[in-house]
Amino acid sequence: MKRTGFKIKPRKPLKRTAFKKRVKSKTTKKYIANETRKWHDKAWTKWSELVRRRAKGICYTCGATKDWKEMHASHFIHDRLDFDERNIHACCVKCNTYLSGNLGNYALHLIEDIGLEGINKLKQDAMQSLATGLNKVTVEDYQKMCEEFDIQILLL
Repeated sequence: MKRTGFKIKPRKPLKRTAFKKRVKSKTTKKYIANETRKWHDKAWTKWSELVRRRAKGICYTCGATKDWKEMHASHFIHDRLDFDERNIHACCVKCNTYLSGNLGNYALHLIEDIGLEGINKLKQDAMQSLATGLNKVTVEDYQKMCEEFDIQILLL
């Protein structure tokens, strides 16, 4: 065996200190944000199913017919008014994903359904919710929404 010239020194044992256990507080901003996001996702899942079942598998923009499970819940205005019936409709994967929502046909169908005044009101509501922070919904609100959506799904 070849000698390297380095001495191997024995290691001293590490000093152990008392470990402070972190207590998860249910009042921290991070915890509240995580709970809110979790319940928003649950409510959105139920709302999406309700919208797609109501449409009975017919795409809002192109009229293609598929099973409701293969459809998407498409937004006209994104990131706001997630649970507004005027803003969410069932669309096929082709229109929603590959054609980026097919907004031209979406707008034409919205004009037929709610008119230009309705679209202007929809945009006004979206801007107002952004400006005033009305999109700050609590966990309890999302839980109530989930219960309501479950009832509506059962009634379909």
